[in-house]
Amino acid sequence: MASIWRLHTKTDGKNVAKYCIENKVIALGWSLCDLHIKDHDEESLIRKEREKIRTLDDYTKIIERYNIYGGKLDGNIKRLTTNMEQDDLIWLRDKGVFYLGRVTEKSLYSYKVDDFTLENDATNQLTNIDWYEIGDVSKVPGSLANKFIMGYTLQRIHDNSIGIFSKLKYNEKSGKEIYASINFDINKDSFFSLLSPEDLEDLLALWLYKEFEYITIPSTNKRSTQLYEYVMINTVTGENVFTQVKQGSTKIDANNYKDLNGEVWLLTTKGTVQNEGVSAKIKVADPNVIKNFALSEDNYNLLPEKIKSWGRYYKNKR
Repeated sequence: MASIWRLHTKTDGKNVAKYCIENKVIALGWSLCDLHIKDHDEESLIRKEREKIRTLDDYTKIIERYNIYGGKLDGNIKRLTTNMEQDDLIWLRDKGVFYLGRVTEKSLYSYKVDDFTLENDATNQLTNIDWYEIGDVSKVPGSLANKFIMGYTLQRIHDNSIGIFSKLKYNEKSGKEIYASINFDINKDSFFSLLSPEDLEDLLALWLYKEFEYITIPSTNKRSTQLYEYVMINTVTGENVFTQVKQGSTKIDANNYKDLNGEVWLLTTKGTVQNEGVSAKIKVADPNVIKNFALSEDNYNLLPEKIKSWGRYYKNKR
């Protein structure tokens, strides 16, 4: 079964994302570059020997022999050369734009040594990667964007929802059914895992607009107002409507909102709302209702493209 990966492309040199895309490779560091060997007693000899590297075994023998990088193969290089397999998919990001690549039947390990790869610490490569541009953060799941925060240079993504999205998106971009059997069952938990916190805030606001014609006051969406996400207006009464949204199993205590001057809507995707009956003005949005709203074709004109695409995929795969 195909695995999904994420690649950080900032090495000890510059960001090599553009290089990877243009040359159809995955490029990693630990390159035996001048910066890494400049204080080594055998620097001149290492420079000569790195020119002769043709295989992973050649590369491994040099770092072991001269005790470079702790004298052993880095874990990222192991994942590149041992764990990645044909039809695995990999994500990278360049200047805010996400790209999706596939390991093909022609993909091979290569130690690519030239002025650019040594200067930019990018000699360890997997070749013949088919890359496609997907778009900015509005075109990918929020959970995928979060995978680019910290972590290893090359890291496997253990998230079934991202796996489904990646396979569907690759089929769409390539025009081929590379991934023919996709279990496309979007339940409540898997659907919300695809969304960023900002996506979820938008979704609640759009649902409240559709159901009650509440409208959002954009200037109220401030990080300094931690008790609520933003303020809406009840277009019938003119009263304020406050919202709070939490992803995952986070609990919300309704007691914290009873003193707000207006109606309050709370949404937690997997958690619970404690003390729900403390005030009649505090309402709880059902996450299943929100999910169905997002996947309904009747609401497409209201939804951002990223959320709307899930409705299309779901309709086509049922």
